[in-house]
Amino acid sequence: MFTFTGKIKSMSTFETIAVVLLGVILLALVWLITEFSGMKAAIKERTGINNETIKLRLQAYERLALVAERIALQNLISRIPNAGLTAKQMQHALIEAIKSEFEYNISQQIYVSPEAWRAVHNLKEQNIYIINQLTTTLPFQASAMDLNKQIIDYLMSNPKASLHTIVLEVLNAKKFGFTTAEFERAKKETLENYVERAAEKDKTESSRFANEYVNNFLDKEASPGIEAEKKYVDQYFAKLTLAEANAAIAKLDINAPAYVLFTALESAKNLPTEASLLAAYKAAKLQTPKAYEEKAVAKELIDVMPAAGKVVNTESNADFGTKSYTLSNGIKVICKKTDYKNDEILLSGFQWGGNSNLTEREIVVSKYLRTVVNSLGLGTHNSSELQKMLTGVNAMATLSSSNNTLSVNGKSTVKDFEKFMQILHLRLTNVNFDSEEMDGMRSSSKQQIGMLKNNPSLKFVDTLNMFKYSNSKRFAYFPYLEEMATVSNDDIKNLYKKLTSNLNGLTLVLIGNVDDANIATMLEKYVGSITTKSEKISLNTANIIRPVIGKNTFLVKGGKEKKSEINHTYYGNITSFDDKENLSYGLLAEVLQMKTTEKLREEMGGTYSPRVGGQMTRPPMLEYSLSLIVPSAPENVDKLTAAFDEIVAKVAGGDISDDDMLKAKEQRKKALETQMKTNNYWLQIVESQDMYKFNTSLITTYFTRLNDITKADLVSVAKKYLTNANILKAVMNPE
Repeated sequence: MFTFTGKIKSMSTFETIAVVLLGVILLALVWLITEFSGMKAAIKERTGINNETIKLRLQAYERLALVAERIALQNLISRIPNAGLTAKQMQHALIEAIKSEFEYNISQQIYVSPEAWRAVHNLKEQNIYIINQLTTTLPFQASAMDLNKQIIDYLMSNPKASLHTIVLEVLNAKKFGFTTAEFERAKKETLENYVERAAEKDKTESSRFANEYVNNFLDKEASPGIEAEKKYVDQYFAKLTLAEANAAIAKLDINAPAYVLFTALESAKNLPTEASLLAAYKAAKLQTPKAYEEKAVAKELIDVMPAAGKVVNTESNADFGTKSYTLSNGIKVICKKTDYKNDEILLSGFQWGGNSNLTEREIVVSKYLRTVVNSLGLGTHNSSELQKMLTGVNAMATLSSSNNTLSVNGKSTVKDFEKFMQILHLRLTNVNFDSEEMDGMRSSSKQQIGMLKNNPSLKFVDTLNMFKYSNSKRFAYFPYLEEMATVSNDDIKNLYKKLTSNLNGLTLVLIGNVDDANIATMLEKYVGSITTKSEKISLNTANIIRPVIGKNTFLVKGGKEKKSEINHTYYGNITSFDDKENLSYGLLAEVLQMKTTEKLREEMGGTYSPRVGGQMTRPPMLEYSLSLIVPSAPENVDKLTAAFDEIVAKVAGGDISDDDMLKAKEQRKKALETQMKTNNYWLQIVESQDMYKFNTSLITTYFTRLNDITKADLVSVAKKYLTNANILKAVMNPE
């Protein structure tokens, strides 16, 4: 029986991730729906629901169907409050929500088929993978809203996710089979996955082993280890022929009973009816298949390589173990070789300026820049050609512009590093603005923006930012359909050219298994060859956006679920940045998190997961903030915020115990000890040090400085910054 499940949605900014995700979602939902329907049929054949095993199995499939829905990316970002969080904090919150849903229902695997359970497990793993991958494309100072926008971009931009297109792909493959080139690309992609996993066999996270052991115990699934798995796949693929693959696809019965699943937000309007979906599926099956025409793929990404630049200065930093290379065009690259991962190289970069140097009109255009520029092709190759050229290549580089900086992010494996440098060069100099592809992206985005604008959490954050920044036209709020209609392809292209016309002053940071022997040559060839101007771009401090002052309350209604979202923030400006105060303020946030959890959750029972976050920002921003982010029943909003205010006031009055200090310090130490063994940690530290020019000893002496912080230090910063702070109590209540 052929079971078809389709989401009439657009789905991916990153084509390679999209293909995998679409397959996993299809697999998970197909198994759940098919098995669930089979259970219902089995029950009908019996005299009532008397068989306890049948009832338990039915309940298990119902619960897993709900799990699949709740861990869907679009549902996660609408459910989890994000105002005031960083992208990293949001990444953690999303992943924890997925794991919590999965672990809460882990016992259900006893009652469902191994295939159905594996489908849900794979969906969980894939969504976590996608969240992690999308987070790596953002600068370290990115907000939770930036990550949510990236996820939304991801959900909007794959033109292949429509019902007609999916069915047509099946029809084409069924009648004409796959081409040799398609077959070889698919094999190469699969094999590369095993190669990469094998390269990290001694650096694999414990959770992956735990999952394998669970599957081995419950489902008797073999767990031979990645080396044995890779050996088997190599042997199997060596024998697998194109004829066998085409014979398998030919067996699909497109006319067999099918399930068509459509999902959307409850608040979405003009949704298709059941009859129209079935009619669309029937019409899709009547399409005339045609053979895929394989076009010759160029071998080189860069047709004509510009003249290489020169390394004009090198400096070593013994504290961080880094070496910086200043190139003749004014771009600086800082490298740190690590062994935390065998086959990972991460990139992050910044240039001060960003949107601060744009006009208000250009800021409107900038909302669409990241999605478009990072989805298009490079050089003389459109995105489809580029995807074929990069088959089996694990490398990516993205460009984005925020309020104060232009940001570059990327990652690569060791073997693909030169290809990665070529991608980076082209992303910064020569994006292929194919008009047909741009039109397709805009078309697929239009139908999504209207629906996503009704997402309660997005509405909350967006309207809150409008209030917080006094509707400043210099803030890149969520896009509107009416606004999008005014932005042309040339607008986006011209903004890209403006932002990349002079990268003098750009700093790039490379962390991972970097080849020290050849890195200088690579940098001269692919980074030093970028044309810049003699003057450096700088931040226009006059255009820094500042929030409203005073004590304010912001109320908005959104969503039908009986749940409120609270974002209660203390904030203000810093006269002079002090490193000891900064460390004390971070530890103060830890103490407040513990006290808030104890009071709001344990004593009051008013919420399950209150989150407290605090930070100070160095010049040029010189701001501080402390936020309570918490979901709540509408009737508890005032009680919870009042309780939090009372906790803050008591701490500022000296209500901090020795035990509070000990626990807060231990939590900070444990977290940092783990983080320090990751490339991501050093990527953030090295970049932020170059960005803000603080002394490297602040990092190398961190634990000593942490131990020296006293209760008096915490009380001092609490009094100084929180007793006379601006306060914004923002609440979203149900409609």
